[in-house]
Amino acid sequence: MTASAKPLPKSKRRAWTSSLKPKQLGVLGEQRAAQFLISRGFRILDRNIRVGGGELDIVAWDPHTRELVFVEVKTRTSSFSGDPSLAVDHRKLRALRRACHQYRKKYQPQTSAFRIDLITVLPGQLRHYPNISWELIK
Repeated sequence: MTASAKPLPKSKRRAWTSSLKPKQLGVLGEQRAAQFLISRGFRILDRNIRVGGGELDIVAWDPHTRELVFVEVKTRTSSFSGDPSLAVDHRKLRALRRACHQYRKKYQPQTSAFRIDLITVLPGQLRHYPNISWELIK
């Protein structure tokens, strides 16, 4: 199941279509993703944290399921190159899992329940894919 956020107003879409550097685009997408999660009741614990040789975009707490949630955010200026979710392959998912386990070991050793979510951001569109697995993305 995926959830979608309200589309950005046309006045704010210009930020997406201007010539942003990849890092700036990523920051903008992660801000939008964090706002979306907060609006759904999540609590943001960390952002852009490096652990286990990888980076976790957003670490959040989902009070509804009482789970630690590691969120990978993929942002694109258009779907010309395909859906942003296609950027998460088996190798990326394996690296994410490794980073999640390292984070839990270092910062949340008492937390057993966790999941990995994916949020894709395009101009005027945000999609949330909870609890991704290789079967969902291949």
